[in-house]
Amino acid sequence: MGIILFWEDTRWERPRIGSWQWRQQVVEALGLETAGGKIKVRWDRKGQATAQGQMAFFIEFLSATGLFDQWVADCPINYKSPNGSMPRDIVGTWMLSILSGHWRYAHVSAMRTDGVNPGLLGMSGVVAEDTLRRALKAIDEQSGVQWLSRHIGRTVLGLLDAPWILDVDVTVKPLYGKQQGAVVGYNPHKLGRPSHAYHSYQVSGLRLMLGVDVLAGNESHVNHTLPGLLRVLESLAGGEATQAGARGCGTFERVDASSIGGAWASLSV
Repeated sequence: MGIILFWEDTRWERPRIGSWQWRQQVVEALGLETAGGKIKVRWDRKGQATAQGQMAFFIEFLSATGLFDQWVADCPINYKSPNGSMPRDIVGTWMLSILSGHWRYAHVSAMRTDGVNPGLLGMSGVVAEDTLRRALKAIDEQSGVQWLSRHIGRTVLGLLDAPWILDVDVTVKPLYGKQQGAVVGYNPHKLGRPSHAYHSYQVSGLRLMLGVDVLAGNESHVNHTLPGLLRVLESLAGGEATQAGARGCGTFERVDASSIGGAWASLSV
């Protein structure tokens, strides 16, 4: 089943079908509020599928909650030149590319023909892959981490009033080519292959990510996980009282994040 999007104030030709069927389609059309204005969504029962049609509903969520606008407003990208790309276009291109399943900058070019979703986000257009790469490279690492961590926390802290489990996991990602941190380390599947070690922290069951640290391939041990785990727990302690159980770093132990402050509650490893 496909999805047809059309702007609410756009004049378009009425299809040649019966008046009753036409009224039924209008009633079934859903109205969405986006940054680009009001749109109507109508299900096309004859269509096979729509690749990005479902994106409109998520964009309405971002617009209604203000999450995307605040994320763009806090973005540390600050071009002085009037010819530079707008932060909204850069961040919007980055987000749409991730939601589309892209894992390389070159894949961004596939969205240049999308004339719907960028407009719904209030973007003037999709930036080129080189523009996106240079913009992200220009962000200071510490400022970028604080920017992303602050907004990730906003989306999950309200859900952590009840006791929950904090899953800590290390994933080894083999690398092909020359990349920063690509060194030979623990890699049981590709022996001798350089890799990265992804240290992830997530809410068990919900799969809500609290943070991911990308380290060199020879830093997959739990000793390298501990600093990131401390940082996550201390950030939770700054919010509302939360009780979490940490697992994945050895022995399970309950942690009261509301009483951590600047100290560390013991965790067996």
